[in-house]
Amino acid sequence: MKIFKCIFLIIIVIGIALYSENNLIVCHCDSIVKYNEIIKAYQVVLQDMDVIKKIYKENNYYTKPFAYNDDDYDCFKVNFFTVIDMDGDNIPEVVLETSMIGDIIVLYYYDGIIYGYTCPYRGMLRLKKDGTFEFSSGAADNGKGQLEFSSGKCKKIEIWREIWNNDYDFNSHTNIYTCEWYIYGQKVSEEEFDLFVNEQYEKEDVEWHEFNEDTISEDFVIVWDNLN
Repeated sequence: MKIFKCIFLIIIVIGIALYSENNLIVCHCDSIVKYNEIIKAYQVVLQDMDVIKKIYKENNYYTKPFAYNDDDYDCFKVNFFTVIDMDGDNIPEVVLETSMIGDIIVLYYYDGIIYGYTCPYRGMLRLKKDGTFEFSSGAADNGKGQLEFSSGKCKKIEIWREIWNNDYDFNSHTNIYTCEWYIYGQKVSEEEFDLFVNEQYEKEDVEWHEFNEDTISEDFVIVWDNLN
């Protein structure tokens, strides 16, 4: 019996299998996933700030969060949330905007388990209703991507990317700036890039909702129903 309880405490497999005080957060559902079971699973996680904080401290999908000390984590909170089907599988994900320099948490349901992934500062900007988002590693490197989920794993797919290069000419003692443009990994002209990117910008932004006890218990279900 003790061994059984230990198995169901916390499982870390790239994401975290999340459990509440009464052990399992979500039961392993039948092959036909019922929306109300998924909603309940998400709500239990969202109502437990300790679990959300644990996801933030221990998980990532492409880079670790900034190195905060324990005092910083004491101030951790979630400001806003949205519900969106990010990968088109008809099972929505929950996206949380945190107080930690704009860091984002993505909650993803798979096979009866809620997985959590942390996206760092400027790693998910201007999230769209189709699940695409912008990212930036600085003024000279920007792009747009989308998350792909598979068997509890998550990776970022790059849709487009703009990279500025700065080369120094020792003869003229000047900086020479050049730019490269990519769409799905293929190098393209500036004209092709601009046309494609402008179409992306026209997509509709997600609607963010204030994160608190009332919105998680009431508005969350309304948002979910409207999405489906």
